[in-house]
Amino acid sequence: MVPELPAPPVAKRIPLPRAYPGGSVVNDGALDEYQWLRDPADPDLIPLLEAENAYADAVLAPQRPLTEQIYAEIRARLNLNALAKDHDYLNLGTLKASPDGRLLAYSVDYQGEPDPAPHRDGRRPQRPLRPLQGMAPRGRNNGLHPPHLSLTPA
Repeated sequence: MVPELPAPPVAKRIPLPRAYPGGSVVNDGALDEYQWLRDPADPDLIPLLEAENAYADAVLAPQRPLTEQIYAEIRARLNLNALAKDHDYLNLGTLKASPDGRLLAYSVDYQGEPDPAPHRDGRRPQRPLRPLQGMAPRGRNNGLHPPHLSLTPA
């Protein structure tokens, strides 16, 4: 049995001349009925956003167990808290799953450097790892070493 959903919220419509962000009017004769949503001081904005959030929660409620399961799997596969242990700083660089979903390539930066260091199973490898096709590190390559990424079981 499908639960009865609340009616989706409906935003008011106020036909105003279309404007660029910042307020200058676009002189093309077009009207924007939802331009009022850009005004954070509009008293109808927050109640509309709260109603939209409540509606989204109601619509997605049947998916909550699956969402929680997927979230738990993601945390089990790449636990940033475990990677950050004993470090003051952690920035996750690039990551990409292998085509079969069994391996995860990722780079980690513990020092705020432009090229995150490659890691395998949370440890820096003793020898360079081969780059993966279709994957590049975030930031720039300083030219001293080729960018490498590591593989870890997903």
